[in-house]
Amino acid sequence: MESGGTLGTAWLGSGLIDRLVIFTAPSILGRGPRWSDGLAGRPLERALRGRPAPARRVGDDLMCTIEMGC
Repeated sequence: MESGGTLGTAWLGSGLIDRLVIFTAPSILGRGPRWSDGLAGRPLERALRGRPAPARRVGDDLMCTIEMGC
């Protein structure tokens, strides 16, 4: 599923996401909306945890996969 920050963090915060795949580009834009703003304010003991899989390069981007609920 691909979504924006509001829907994505709602699904993630509810525990319904098994695998999170994040693509990041080697570009720095500065300020702007963040995909995880909907989870802001969680104390460390309530942080969402996952297990990272090896990252891999896809073109000029980096694909990071996190298995959630681990």
